[in-house]
Amino acid sequence: MFHRKSTGADQGLLFWKRMVNGWSLVAFMIFVLHFFSRGYFKIADSLISVLYPAILTIYTGQKEFSRWRSNHFSSRFFGEWFVLFWTLVFMLFVIVSVLSRGTYQVSLEMTTTYLAVVTIYAVTLKSKQLHSRR
Repeated sequence: MFHRKSTGADQGLLFWKRMVNGWSLVAFMIFVLHFFSRGYFKIADSLISVLYPAILTIYTGQKEFSRWRSNHFSSRFFGEWFVLFWTLVFMLFVIVSVLSRGTYQVSLEMTTTYLAVVTIYAVTLKSKQLHSRR
């Protein structure tokens, strides 16, 4: 199988992919810690809710630009699994919150971050569908 030479654009996309992967791990850890500590990590929770969607948006924007710029782009980052994992964590938090009668509460920051992840995924999915029709 032939491999094309890596370009600066590919390296930029790889950089942002690594940033998203790293910040995803940090975001999950902060949200879990914040949830189970009953709000102890409020400042970190707030910072993550601003920083993480911005980094995710930069990565997905560059990925979609690469998709539209070249016809040989293939996504190796499984967005469906990513969104499914976010959804499962969010659902778990909601269920625990209800069962604990509010002792544990889903933060507004977690909610807005989850909505940002789902929205970004929906937009990129539509972009992928439109691109495949070309």
